[in-house]
Amino acid sequence: MTGGNRYGVPRWLWGGLLALAALTLLAELVVHHHASFGIDGSYAFYAWYTVAVGVAAVVLARVLGLILKRPEDSDG
Repeated sequence: MTGGNRYGVPRWLWGGLLALAALTLLAELVVHHHASFGIDGSYAFYAWYTVAVGVAAVVLARVLGLILKRPEDSDG
C-alpha cells in the first residue's frame, strides 16, 4: 500500500476526512442551532467536542492498558 502512513491508512482517506471536516465547519456558518445548554451554541461546538471526546477515549484506553496489562514474564 503506497502513499499511506505507518498505520496503513491511505492518503486519499485522510484527504477525504479533512475535506469533510472543512465542509462541516463551513456549514456551521449557515446552520442555526438551538442551544440547550449554552455552550452547545458556540461556533463549531460539535467539531471540537468530538475531538475532545476522541482524545479522552484514547487517553482512557492507554491508562486502562497500563493498569490491566499482563506482566511480560507471566505464563498465562
